Amino acid sequence: MRSTLGQGSCFHLSVPLSHATAQELADALDRRRGAPAAERKPEPGELDQELTRLPPELCRSLVAAARRLDKNSLLELLEPVAQSAPGVARRLKGLAERYRFDLIEELVAQAGAGERQG
Repeated sequence: MRSTLGQGSCFHLSVPLSHATAQELADALDRRRGAPAAERKPEPGELDQELTRLPPELCRSLVAAARRLDKNSLLELLEPVAQSAPGVARRLKGLAERYRFDLIEELVAQAGAGERQG
């Protein structure tokens, strides 16, 4: 038996790369983990619209909590949001429960709310 290790063996691995939005990544994560059927998916653009209506101070607090990796603070901040923006609250709580702070920050920023941080 002879080994070819170190004798010029060459392997080719093709990995497709794509640039996905935070929403697409969150949706893909939900599909992979089998998101509960009871959670209504927001219509396209609905989540962005709800996010842009959040007060700038709340957006800054959400981003700050996400950057600190502070799940409890995020969940507390999202409690009052459930009444005015249920889709946002549901999506961000789900991400916080799965410790996806990177996606929370990106979603808030993508909707333009994160840019108002100053």
